[in-house]
Amino acid sequence: EWVFTDDNASGDDSGNTDSVLNYFTAESFPDGLVAIQNLRGQLYLFGQLTTEVWQITGNSDTPFLKAQGLDLMKGAIDRRAVTLYDNSIVWIGQDSVVYRVDNVPVRISTFDIEAEIKSSSSYNCWAYTLRGHLFLIVELDTITFQYDVATQEWNT
Repeated sequence: EWVFTDDNASGDDSGNTDSVLNYFTAESFPDGLVAIQNLRGQLYLFGQLTTEVWQITGNSDTPFLKAQGLDLMKGAIDRRAVTLYDNSIVWIGQDSVVYRVDNVPVRISTFDIEAEIKSSSSYNCWAYTLRGHLFLIVELDTITFQYDVATQEWNT
């Protein structure tokens, strides 16, 4: 079950006994929270096995609502394995596959890259642009991969 709480270190709860984040209690697929990513007014809550999408409402009473029908049946392997990329989100799943968010998770990795991910114990994903060209970097224990969004090819 995903529950975010506020330690309220200041002791001032202004009459409010509930943390503003308490409604991130996952009801559809309770699993441990791994990472959170904001994309275009939606919060993606990456669990170990699934990802839930919550929409920002702009209403102070209920700032977030769970998006119905947008649960993704793929979780994240590590919080550092989730990153924004080309107006979407890319992450490494628990199954060692690199996914790109769409209506469903889209596999962008190859079997060779997935084999390297399986043998790694650390994961880090990030993106950069060079001369208007966007790249995804997947850093593992012993090897680093680069994915080119334009050519959809992987390099080391």
